[in-house]
Amino acid sequence: MNPLEVLADLSLEINGQPMRVTSEGQTIYLDVTDPLALRSLQESAGGLPRHAALIDFVRSAELRLEARYRGSTIAALGAGARPSRLARWAGIPGVEVRTGALSAAVARSRPVAAAGMAIIATLLLLAVAKRVLSSA
Repeated sequence: MNPLEVLADLSLEINGQPMRVTSEGQTIYLDVTDPLALRSLQESAGGLPRHAALIDFVRSAELRLEARYRGSTIAALGAGARPSRLARWAGIPGVEVRTGALSAAVARSRPVAAAGMAIIATLLLLAVAKRVLSSA
């Protein structure tokens, strides 16, 4: 089967979140304005059964779908995607989630929440280190 080529240039809004769909050859890009909008997109699309069907279609058509935030790919599925443990844990098997890019995207889009999470993570690490050192 010859791979499909997709031509797309579409602006849309899902659950109040503006998104843009473009393409280049066999790669379809979904540009989001909020990285956390991907989760609500999955929920509004019918959850895992439809998600699995989408992954199967994209793979069989030899396409690649990339979700991007400010030009950085934060998730991918289809041709060349390497499904991650984080995606399976989050209930979206078959998706490559780029944790570094996703973390940076969340930090850029929600700096106050990211700072709070960093403080909590630091306090947890200090508590663990103190416990390990006191038991040694």
